[in-house]
Amino acid sequence: MKSWPNCWDHSAAGHVDGGEDYLTAAERELKEELGVETDNLEKLGKYYSEDRRQDGLVLKRFNVVYRTKCEDQDFTLQESEVSQVKWVSLDEVKKMISQTPEIVTDGIKAVVEKYYK
Repeated sequence: MKSWPNCWDHSAAGHVDGGEDYLTAAERELKEELGVETDNLEKLGKYYSEDRRQDGLVLKRFNVVYRTKCEDQDFTLQESEVSQVKWVSLDEVKKMISQTPEIVTDGIKAVVEKYYK
């Protein structure tokens, strides 16, 4: 919400804390931001990015992307980080990126470009 206010992003994201590995951080962030617990995250890949936020700050990040299936789970949103959640298909995400790119983050654009062409 702070970095990309009023924009759609991927399900959950965050930083790796000291002593954590990427998978542990991903599981923690998914639980913190959405209240979803899972032990079946599938790693899609890792990439480096440099993105300029809307406020001009340049973010230099190592990104690891995971996916999972989470059916029949209720969401408990971390209100300081997540304002809204909705299910959309991959085709709907691609349509948002192509038709209304101002409402999606650079992060979701990169994930779709790298892993869902």
